[in-house]
Amino acid sequence: MIGFEGLLAGRLLCDRYRVEEVIGRGGMGAVYRATDVRLEREVAVKVMTAATADVAARTRLRARFHREARAAARLQHPNVVAVHDFGTDLQMDLDFLVMELLRGEDLASCLVHTRRLPLPLALEVLHQAACGVAAGHSAGLIHRDIKPGNLFLRRNGTGEGDIRVSVLDFGIVKLEAEEDDATMTHLTVFGRAPHSPAYAAPEQLLGEERITPACDVWALGITAFQILTGERPFSEADQRRLSAGIPVTAPSARSVNTAISAAVDEIIRTCLAFRTADRFRDAAALADALAGVCRSAALHTATVASRSGTAGSCPANDGPDHTLLDPAAEPPTRVSRRPEPAALSRAAAAVPPRRSFSNSSVPVAEPSAAKPGWVRRAASVMWGFTVTLASVALAGAFGVGLFTAFDDGLVEPFYASLVGLTFATPWAIHRMTRRRGSYLLALAGSAIVAMGALRFFAPLAGHEVAVVALAPAQVAVSFWIARLTRRNPKIEQPSVSPSLPG
Repeated sequence: MIGFEGLLAGRLLCDRYRVEEVIGRGGMGAVYRATDVRLEREVAVKVMTAATADVAARTRLRARFHREARAAARLQHPNVVAVHDFGTDLQMDLDFLVMELLRGEDLASCLVHTRRLPLPLALEVLHQAACGVAAGHSAGLIHRDIKPGNLFLRRNGTGEGDIRVSVLDFGIVKLEAEEDDATMTHLTVFGRAPHSPAYAAPEQLLGEERITPACDVWALGITAFQILTGERPFSEADQRRLSAGIPVTAPSARSVNTAISAAVDEIIRTCLAFRTADRFRDAAALADALAGVCRSAALHTATVASRSGTAGSCPANDGPDHTLLDPAAEPPTRVSRRPEPAALSRAAAAVPPRRSFSNSSVPVAEPSAAKPGWVRRAASVMWGFTVTLASVALAGAFGVGLFTAFDDGLVEPFYASLVGLTFATPWAIHRMTRRRGSYLLALAGSAIVAMGALRFFAPLAGHEVAVVALAPAQVAVSFWIARLTRRNPKIEQPSVSPSLPG
């Protein structure tokens, strides 16, 4: 254990919860594996840290924390982590939540060893996540920080696709009914603003007070794009424009991963609409849309079908302890549905506006071309590596030629090497960054550096210094331009499923 969080190990919170070890850290505190000594069971305890010394402010925040903890504890749904208890240890002045202890890994950790999920598994994860968030929306709760790190994956059976998704951190939600509570800061003083910028909706980035369930729909859209393509839809420049209130059109996920159907692509683009009115109204509408495309392509497994009872409905919880579900003992429960936004394109007939998906038939486009064999894939990888290596070697050769010609006083070889280096350096960087940036812009930057070094820098620092600094400067400028102009590459569908610990 590293840091001050480890100091709580062995302590007893409220004479009931014995802290064992740190199992997670975040901006709002730390999560511990603990033992409920009264019920003799393992639990997860999230300790919240307050960031204000004002006694009155802390009292108000603590009261709000208790209200939100009670609201989160009322969520009884198999796709939401169960909150068992909450409290304040007066001796250590610490607020804490007690939750069920989950076994498995979060989606962010899963994406570390597999850039994206296979299409059937990805849609399954998205549908369950939408169902969990929909349970909060139906109770008047907005999560506001949906991201892969807050979606936990665990086994729900022995099959490859038998996973269960649990939405974490509903304890930092904003109560919809308290939107006029101007005296509260929505738990931001417990350590951080309650959202992650990369997944935050434009209205959150702009700091708007009126937050609706559509912000969670946006975050689910970002997550959907990421797990289906291996990339996030918006670059850093796009994020800055969104933060300034400038509309940015979401890219097509299908242009990155051709296995994605037009219907799924349209669902993601609807989630990522700049205006809240153009998105799905809430997560229940999104869950219905995902269930529709899954049914039409027969992508839901038998376990999901038996757990859901009826296709398109969100699974219900059969008890407060969130043990593994017994499909035979669970009655089907349907989350309240709302109509989809009118902006949904007619081109994707899979998601007709203001219509239930219970009896809809949605075509899902699958790639017709056969997947290339391992020989072709290996040859492609080797060819790409060879071209990249040759590009780097060529740039290095021109650099050596430049220095040699300068030392020998050879004018024509010097300028020939300079021109070659100007073209070869951005191309080598372009290859090393997997051709995500603009080569032409990098070439222009490299040429400007070359001319600037000879025209302006050499008279000031000397020609020898200018020649030595030229190549590193061209490399730096090429990398910088490649980063600013990067775009999503087209990548192949992975052939293996991610390994999820049981």
